[in-house]
Amino acid sequence: MKTKLHLLLIAILFGYSMNAQVVSITGSGTGGWDQPGKVVLDDLGGGLYSKAGVKILGTGGASSAIKFSEDGSWGTTGGYDPNISVGWPNGTVILGGGTDIPAEPGFWDVTYNSTTKEYTFVPGVDPNRIIVFSGAGLSSDVTLNTTNNQDYSLESVSFATGGNGAFVEVASPINPTPTANWSSVDFPSGLGTQDGTLIPVAPGNYYIFFDANSGAYDFIGTTVSIIGGFAQSNWNTDIDMTTSDNITYTLSNYTFAAAGELKFRDNHSWNNNFGASSVNHFPTGTAAPDCCELSNINFSAGTYNITFNRITLEYSFESLNANVEYVGTTSTPATKSLGTTDGINYTGQELSFAGAGSGNFNEVASILNPGPTFFTWPAVTSPASGFWNVAVDVSTGVNSFTPTVVGLIGDFTASNWGTDIDFTSVDGVNYTLDGVVFDRLGRRNFKIRDNHGWTVQFGHDTSITDPGTSPLSGTLTDTATQDMWLEPGTYNFTFNRVTFAYTISDATLAVNKFETNKFSVYPNPTQDAWNFISKNDKISSLKIIDILGKTVMNIKASSKEVSINASSLSKGMYFAKVSSGDSVQTFKLLKN
Repeated sequence: MKTKLHLLLIAILFGYSMNAQVVSITGSGTGGWDQPGKVVLDDLGGGLYSKAGVKILGTGGASSAIKFSEDGSWGTTGGYDPNISVGWPNGTVILGGGTDIPAEPGFWDVTYNSTTKEYTFVPGVDPNRIIVFSGAGLSSDVTLNTTNNQDYSLESVSFATGGNGAFVEVASPINPTPTANWSSVDFPSGLGTQDGTLIPVAPGNYYIFFDANSGAYDFIGTTVSIIGGFAQSNWNTDIDMTTSDNITYTLSNYTFAAAGELKFRDNHSWNNNFGASSVNHFPTGTAAPDCCELSNINFSAGTYNITFNRITLEYSFESLNANVEYVGTTSTPATKSLGTTDGINYTGQELSFAGAGSGNFNEVASILNPGPTFFTWPAVTSPASGFWNVAVDVSTGVNSFTPTVVGLIGDFTASNWGTDIDFTSVDGVNYTLDGVVFDRLGRRNFKIRDNHGWTVQFGHDTSITDPGTSPLSGTLTDTATQDMWLEPGTYNFTFNRVTFAYTISDATLAVNKFETNKFSVYPNPTQDAWNFISKNDKISSLKIIDILGKTVMNIKASSKEVSINASSLSKGMYFAKVSSGDSVQTFKLLKN
């Protein structure tokens, strides 16, 4: 009997350990967007978790933003549901979505219910001594962070003018009447002593480290880099800039093979990152912290000397090629700086046109040609409406306008949040996309965006809570966008780039007139060929589309019988989009 009870107890404990869940808090407010988060909650059992004395870092806004994570996966990490609460000090988490929780700096006692996803923060007590750095031209003292009462640090501290300063302990719950201070004549590293000579801090931006037991300190110049949607980075790798004074950072002779978007950031971390503060922000501008930015910084293809002032946040991209602009009578922006990688072919993205008009391509001052003589090309007719990308060959003057690329990206195999499935358009206004396969179990999220980047993106204005999905028609927003959601299936999409109106339809149930047309396809599945037969109207065109949304065959026809040779196609599932008269229908095909 004892042996059986012992085995039963082991089984219960083993089963509990197998099902035990790790709940953590991640985000700028905890020191970084890590998985699992830096703050791991204690498991109380029954789906309840808590942690006392959790320190929220930052100064509020994006610098203090957090999310809850279950089991250290981004797919099971979520922010708050804005349909239920304002997110602070309590709310309900949407795993796999939600809005960043706007945590307030300070110490908090946290509870979280993994069943209901409800959380609460109540004021806690700081268990550590509070140490600040004071003086050296700072407008106010800065409080250093610690988790063990000894090792203190604070990143991205800007000293605009520099000057003399010291580490000072201030009143705290565990020491209401402190007297300690530390300083010495040495900079950037030294050993501070009580009432020592003040530290002569040079102007610059620093990561400060301090040991409260020994008095040792170090001011390390902030590492500043660019990161973004370009080949060398792909939003994963930082390209470090160089500096001699920890103020002005430079990156010389750097080439972007294609237009894209980027950010500046400190110490290879998202805790302090900077985007654009205005609409017209390239090639020069003033960056804004993540909390207050308008968008990522859009850049044009080309080779540049890049400069960033870490104190004032002013930046410039100085082209090493000739500078060419497009100036339009009805375009927004009215003047668009174009990029190039070869000094001949120049391109620009995301111009909107309010009506028929004209424009000019003009050369302007550059390192290559400071003037005073510049080249100009004859006026061109611009599109009448919509959103367009522009290109010009400066050696011939040949130019073109093509509709802005609009794509769909999300949680399905063909995209996997890394590859855009592009819509088609002929007018820069009305976009269509057919046969997109959502092939993963459960509802999956996605968004619509321009030019394969996140600067211009479209989604709902409020979160859709589980198990809800997106309405099959409506109007999207391009500000504070929330994810769209669909259940598994194959879908057709339309999107109006001007009004943001969209529709979603089931591709396998497309409205058509083939029911009365006695349309058929055989054999299906096939190894060699599919035969399409229409009893009434002639088939005018036929497209074969793979599961990635790529058209692999495009056949023009004028016959009631069309045979498609499938022998060169790989095994798998395809879709046939067949047009006959004024009817269109999409069918599922299988190739063995």
